[in-house]
Amino acid sequence: IANLPTIVNRKYEMGQRMYSHLEVSIYNVEPTMFPLIIFQMVTTSLKHGLNSSSSATFAGLGMMLCGPFGKPQEGLEMAKAAELIVEKPGMRSCAAYTVYLTQAFCYHWLSPLQDTISPLLKGYEMGLESGDTDRAAWCLILRSYHQYFIGRPLDSIQ
Repeated sequence: IANLPTIVNRKYEMGQRMYSHLEVSIYNVEPTMFPLIIFQMVTTSLKHGLNSSSSATFAGLGMMLCGPFGKPQEGLEMAKAAELIVEKPGMRSCAAYTVYLTQAFCYHWLSPLQDTISPLLKGYEMGLESGDTDRAAWCLILRSYHQYFIGRPLDSIQ
């Protein structure tokens, strides 16, 4: 998946960007529509190539595979594919969101929760670097929750 070409058709790229702006609202307002948006974005990425929101798209697919579909191993594979997409040139604008999705909804199914602490801090830093301060804050908040859930003493949290 990470080796797919970059999308060249501006029409499809714009559609992907519009979906990426809508997906969080759709998830919160009408969650039954969320899989439709994710499946449409995945299909477009597979047919026409990747853009900067593709990493979050495949992380969203991983989220659905881990949770509602009950296939955490396949979901983890999608999360890893999303991380590989982020590493490609020009694909880092959704890095913090991708880290948030993978660490909040995928990795904890098969890995200890404490393994999410370091990646979430990295996601926070990547969000600050790219100007995605909202998603950077999400990473930091989730990191705080996870530290609390694993029983870390409050005075040790930075």
